[in-house]
Amino acid sequence: MKVKIDFKSISIRLLLLVLVITTVPIVFLTYNNDKVLTTDKDDQLKDKIHDVSALVEQVYKSKMANDQMEAIKLSQDPRMLPAIQEKNNTRVKNIVDEYSRKGQTNYIITVVDEQGIVIARSANNQSGDRTTNRLIYDALEGRDTSITDVLDSQVIESNNLSAQVNATQMKDGLAIINTEPIKNAEGDIVGAVSISEVLNNNNEIVDYITEETDAYCSIFQNDTRIATTLMDSNNNKIIGTRVLPEISYQVLYEGKTVEGIYNINNLTLYTHYEPLRNADNVTVGMLFVGYNVEPGLQRLYHMQEQAIITALAASIIFISIGYIMVRTITRPIKRIVTIANSIAAGNLETPVETGASGGEIGELSVAIKQMVSYMVTNIKERINYNESILKGISDPMLVVDNEDRITFFNEPASALTGFTQQEAIGQSLFSVLYTEHGDSYLKEIIQKKDVVRGFELTMRQRAGNRAIVRGSSSPIKDANGDNIGTIVLLHDITKERESDEKIKASLREKEVLLKEIHHRVKNNLQIISSLLNLQSGYIKDKQSLGMFKESQNRVRSMALIHEKLYQSKDIARIDFAEYIKNLTGNLIRSYGTGGPVRLKIDADAVSLGIDTAIPCGLIINELVTNALKYAFPDNRIGEIRIELAEIEGENGENSHYRLVIADNGVGLPEGVEIRKTSSLGLQIVTTLTDQIRGHIEVKRENGTAFIITFQDAKSKGKQGQ
Repeated sequence: MKVKIDFKSISIRLLLLVLVITTVPIVFLTYNNDKVLTTDKDDQLKDKIHDVSALVEQVYKSKMANDQMEAIKLSQDPRMLPAIQEKNNTRVKNIVDEYSRKGQTNYIITVVDEQGIVIARSANNQSGDRTTNRLIYDALEGRDTSITDVLDSQVIESNNLSAQVNATQMKDGLAIINTEPIKNAEGDIVGAVSISEVLNNNNEIVDYITEETDAYCSIFQNDTRIATTLMDSNNNKIIGTRVLPEISYQVLYEGKTVEGIYNINNLTLYTHYEPLRNADNVTVGMLFVGYNVEPGLQRLYHMQEQAIITALAASIIFISIGYIMVRTITRPIKRIVTIANSIAAGNLETPVETGASGGEIGELSVAIKQMVSYMVTNIKERINYNESILKGISDPMLVVDNEDRITFFNEPASALTGFTQQEAIGQSLFSVLYTEHGDSYLKEIIQKKDVVRGFELTMRQRAGNRAIVRGSSSPIKDANGDNIGTIVLLHDITKERESDEKIKASLREKEVLLKEIHHRVKNNLQIISSLLNLQSGYIKDKQSLGMFKESQNRVRSMALIHEKLYQSKDIARIDFAEYIKNLTGNLIRSYGTGGPVRLKIDADAVSLGIDTAIPCGLIINELVTNALKYAFPDNRIGEIRIELAEIEGENGENSHYRLVIADNGVGLPEGVEIRKTSSLGLQIVTTLTDQIRGHIEVKRENGTAFIITFQDAKSKGKQGQ
């Protein structure tokens, strides 16, 4: 069976990509192997430096042991005890010189008696002075010593070693010091011997280590090299130079052993520093060994370079292969993205061709082609649907972007402004809509994030005509909720506003006419009042004369209503509190009584319509007239009180009014019923109360009080709706 491999299949391509990816671990393993080699190299250097440092420590201790043996031999020399006991300093000097010639040139040999007085020195013939070496005093007390410590400059000078020590940039000297007591046969201490080997400029140990191990070696006094195998460019030992400060601090002050790679004397050395301590456990110097790692590092760097070059070459090859494979896979996908972007930009006729056939990419291309065809058809249908809706809008409509540029402009907007669609689209909104309010007013509206309704603009059309429009605006948001523009819908209300002005002008004319009517009615009523006044001059009968006066006052009360309406801004309603003051004032002047009658008015600021005001005025006229005529006989002092208050309704009912006319006079006669009386005035009061659909109540305590509750004609109309 023949197996056909479809290399156009994304599965096969991914398998090839997996093969490429498997090469990455090879590079990683190569790098890791290099790291392992580097680590092994470091481990080897550590092991080697530890071996050498152990050898240095062994050689140094061996040196101390040899010097101690020499001190023991000298202290136990059979010639030394008799010479000291005989106080034969010359013999002691000869013995010291003999040992000095056999020993090291750096030896300082000193012999003292039991008092610490110097008997003989190896360096010169001086004697008789007291030694300053405290370790000799320890020996005189029976304690032998073998240590490393610093000899002060006085000891160095007295033993003629200043030049040797000064060559290392020091005045004091670092030495291996050995002291032994000298005892007689009975074990008594009769003296002591000290052999000190000065290490300054003494290269015996360091030369031996370098010859044996090929490692550099140095001895430090404090932080200064006093013996070393390190050379400068002139092949001179670099004695007198100092150790690195960071190393000095760790070894001398913290007592640590320090290892690591350091650059010393222009050499890259793997180093080991060991502290040297005296009898008080104070670090007085250091032992140093170091291997030159530059040759090994060069080999290591060469291996790393080869590994990097190999990895780079492999990476380039793999990247090239991967690029070709990814390009092959992604090229159709990129074409699909390009097609989608073109369609999204509005190019609905973009051909859907990816160039891919076969395999999953080909199948994907076919599916996308079908999907795009469906989407394009659906989008076209939606566009046609939306365009049908927009065409059906008879009012001017336009759309602006966030930079106030017009992106949509319908035919009614063109008819309103005088600009064609081609001229308006792409232009600034403010160059098409010339408003008398300025650009800032319209800009503030379209920049709001919420819907704005009912704003009005007065604009100038392109032809110069003035138009008044009422509009609304709404922000347009994208899928993320961000504003991307504003839709503005306008409605031309110029004709509507002109009609409103005509109606207002007509209303003003009617208002003037109505005021003129009130004025003429007031004048006619005043003429009637004057005629009654003239006629009363011919009447001799007091009862008839009173009837004329009462009729005249009634006419005056009605005339006053029309006068107030004529003078009021609201020709349908009057300020009834002010009216009461004027009416009652006229009545007081008309019926001037012999005694003082005080008038007290407490009226809320109430406005009543003419249908209610005239009956109420006549009621007040009748009741106040009766009080002035009959309540205060014989010049009696009294008070007439008038109250008018508006009372809020309960349970949703309209408010009503409460009118009180009261006096503290003699009161109504007993048995008088206001609805059954023959008095014309009281009959008028009850009839007018019924006319305004009010309720009257009479109270006879402390005079007479008429309480009338009623509603304004306008309020009653509302209640009946």
